[in-house]
Amino acid sequence: MRFKIQKSAGFARALAIAAGAGGFSLVLAFSFFTPVAAAADVDAIQEMIAGKTAELQSISSKIQETQSRLAEIGTQKKTLNGAIAQLNYGIEQINLGIKSRQVNIEKLELEMQLIDDRQGRIQESVASKKKAVGSTMRQLQQIGGRGSLQIFLSNSTLSEAVSELQNTNSLQTGLMSSISELNKLSDQLEQTLTDASGKRQAIQAEKKNLQNSMAIAVQEKNAKTDVLAVAKNQESVYQKQLTSLQEQQDSIASQISRMEQELKAALAPGQIPSAIKGLLSWPVAMLSAGESGRLTQAYGNIDHSLYGNHPHNGIDVGTPIGTPIYAAADGVVVRVDRNDVSSWKKYQYGTYVLIDHQNGLSTLYAHLAKYLVSAGDKVKRGELIAYSDNTGYSTGSHLHFGLYLTPAGGWRQTATAPGLLRVPPASGLVPVAATLDPAVYLQ
Repeated sequence: MRFKIQKSAGFARALAIAAGAGGFSLVLAFSFFTPVAAAADVDAIQEMIAGKTAELQSISSKIQETQSRLAEIGTQKKTLNGAIAQLNYGIEQINLGIKSRQVNIEKLELEMQLIDDRQGRIQESVASKKKAVGSTMRQLQQIGGRGSLQIFLSNSTLSEAVSELQNTNSLQTGLMSSISELNKLSDQLEQTLTDASGKRQAIQAEKKNLQNSMAIAVQEKNAKTDVLAVAKNQESVYQKQLTSLQEQQDSIASQISRMEQELKAALAPGQIPSAIKGLLSWPVAMLSAGESGRLTQAYGNIDHSLYGNHPHNGIDVGTPIGTPIYAAADGVVVRVDRNDVSSWKKYQYGTYVLIDHQNGLSTLYAHLAKYLVSAGDKVKRGELIAYSDNTGYSTGSHLHFGLYLTPAGGWRQTATAPGLLRVPPASGLVPVAATLDPAVYLQ
């Protein structure tokens, strides 16, 4: 709320009318009050926040350590002991993530207390300033809405007239100053209310992340149990199973890569959307923004040893297990699916989300732990849609982010590309279409 005032000959009369015969009443948009913490309490809360911040930094360092160990194991020869170690590190990592979210919720709630305290102090200042304005307006009302000439004519001496005029001007100046301060307090209160709303949303979002992280932790423990059951705790059995799985995945990758390359080669130049930086936003909070996402693999022919001599059809972002994944642009979820047959028989993209952005482009978010959307859902850019993991054929926790030209008929199940295809022995359907480099369109 803003308060405006103009100084003129009729100023006192206008104030008297505003005050009314029944006395002064100034209505503000804020009339609620919050208890104000003592300064010592505020200092104590700030110390606790500093302690929580330090604890979060320590946990973050431990998460990065497990991420480095996971990456190192992923480059080594596959063994049963290595697989179990990888699963153990994954379980440790998600448990650290759970602890981090718990501490962060505590930190956010402490910060909320400081915001509430600041809000209470501003409201007390508003109440005090309202009283001062009311007192000044009552004094001006008693003087009456007389102009300078009337003041001089109504007093018996010049000194009395000058004194009354000075007093009136002083009251008017003080009133203008008080109203100006009320306007500033109003702005401060509005900002505080905005901060409070944002903080409450952050607390609710982190509580949701915590709940989902706990569910992912259960998945990770079950995956370890499955691997031990399949391998029967014997390296020879594990290697036999692994060889069979590798052959099956190579066959799937070869089929998909061949179709995607043929589709891309057949494109006319005008069919490829112009490179527009910022058309897509990063689906993971990146290291450059102070978060954990790291670009680990680019698009195209980057390393023939990694993808069975096939070009990489997306980009990979290394992330700790349970990292939030966000929609890269507005769109409609056209498919959520799971290519894994089990937590041991892991194929292609694993758990994924496919979004059609209604502009000729679609994005794929793969190797997920859990998704929060369903087919048909409309999503907004930056909306939380899933959490990362290493489901599917993956050497470690990361997000595979793919960009497709949306098939002309949309994403329909079909026997031939482009579209959603069955590619046995993978479960569910696999998206296949002409791919583009997401980095060209990312902000």
